[in-house]
Amino acid sequence: VCVELRRRHTFLHKEKALLVKAQRRQRLCTLLPSSGSCYGHYVLYFYDTMFRRCRRFVYGGCGGNANRFRTLRECRRICEEADEADDMMKWRMRPAGY
Repeated sequence: VCVELRRRHTFLHKEKALLVKAQRRQRLCTLLPSSGSCYGHYVLYFYDTMFRRCRRFVYGGCGGNANRFRTLRECRRICEEADEADDMMKWRMRPAGY
């Protein structure tokens, strides 16, 4: 019984940690793209919540916000995977019979 309770506690702890991580990523990835206040021309990527995918944009080099990534791969790893994880959590937490 004790071992089973420990496994359940560990599972719930890991699931909560994943949920917190997904919530942090969701806040980051839902920011609107911002080119910043400088006049450089750096092609970066941001996560577009409307289309649920990463897209290119031009960053000026300073200011802006955290929804900017150097590579498409980084954007996808952080935001698209978080979006999929969020969908999975919603599916798993839905009431039975739905």
